[in-house]
Amino acid sequence: MDILQALAATRLPLAERRHWLKNPSLFPVEFSARDLQSAERVLASVQAAGQEVLLFDDPRYPQALRELPDAPPLLFARGRLDLLDGPPRMSVVGSRRGTERARLCAERLGMELARAGVVVVSGLALGIDGEAHRGALAVGGDCIGVVATGLDLCHPSSHRRLHEEVLRTGLLLSEYPPSTPARPWAFVARNRILAAVGSALVVVEAGAKSGALTTVDFALQLGREVLCYPGPVDSVSCQGSLSLLRQGAQLVRHGADVLESMGWTPPRRRAVDPLGLGNGEESAEEIARRMGRSLGEVLSELAELESEGRVRRSPGGRWRVTS
Repeated sequence: MDILQALAATRLPLAERRHWLKNPSLFPVEFSARDLQSAERVLASVQAAGQEVLLFDDPRYPQALRELPDAPPLLFARGRLDLLDGPPRMSVVGSRRGTERARLCAERLGMELARAGVVVVSGLALGIDGEAHRGALAVGGDCIGVVATGLDLCHPSSHRRLHEEVLRTGLLLSEYPPSTPARPWAFVARNRILAAVGSALVVVEAGAKSGALTTVDFALQLGREVLCYPGPVDSVSCQGSLSLLRQGAQLVRHGADVLESMGWTPPRRRAVDPLGLGNGEESAEEIARRMGRSLGEVLSELAELESEGRVRRSPGGRWRVTS
């Protein structure tokens, strides 16, 4: 199938696009020279940006998206396509104005899932999305970012560095061609892809009218499991989350609960003294220098080890292994 014709075909109504893309022997419209020139410009910009275009009948098109009744006829991708059909994937969503508690929960969840070999899927948005990605990246995990703009743009602009970090080892997806700006309705459309790509969905925090709830609707339509963090009953920020729990969403407290709910095998327990503290005490900075690791990575691991009761911090800010 001619990719230029397929790109030009995106001018057709959605039903006609899908019908044509699924039946390449059909040719429902004559393309003008102007249409083909426009398609050529799009393709050139895609190739120049290191992106790929997956048609609906492309073997690399993610099987999970084929389940959508309005699956994107074209999918723009940049990065590791193997993440779409390989390791387990978990979508994580929540409020853009997440509370500090929720942000910390999302970051910790990203770390815990990544350490278990789970790909963290989210929307690279402010709040919960970004923190889940950051948590996964902090421990060397893999991420899939599903965005509502062209892949050459970054929304919000403050997430440019995060956008690049996800791309460095992970994958970015969009149904929109390069230079497509952010539009309000596109974020809701994006959420159906976010829900489909993940094997299940975790809601960390959502208000009564949070946009994250549209992702929940799409997940339920696809038969995906919905899991949810609890929150204070009198918190406005948690009313949507609490409502989901009342309706039967699975309550989770940390990554281990997610793994258990999904039947995924947790990672092997790490060495008794993974940071090599021995019987002495060291600051996080000293550990980072000794191991040749970044301070952020060491602090993240110390926080997890502390939550497991395996290390303890002295009043002077030095760490030691618990007896």
